[in-house]
Amino acid sequence: MDQEYRPKPVYHMLDKLINQTWKTTSSAQTDDRGTLSFREVWGKYEITLNSPDGKICVFPAHVRRNEDNKWVFTVEGYGN
Repeated sequence: MDQEYRPKPVYHMLDKLINQTWKTTSSAQTDDRGTLSFREVWGKYEITLNSPDGKICVFPAHVRRNEDNKWVFTVEGYGN
């Protein structure tokens, strides 16, 4: 912030990096078995699942370097 409490130019640059350049937003659909593969950079993610009946569930996922990154997410009351 400057003397008049306005953001400095570096604020706008950092905001763009964090909220646009470095942010990953992807969308995909599972296959007939309910499986999905994706490639992302290492880091922490929120996986949002939308079931056909409108249920929305959010799960954390941490993509780690040199590991077999596989998860199983279960939406209670749907297909189980």
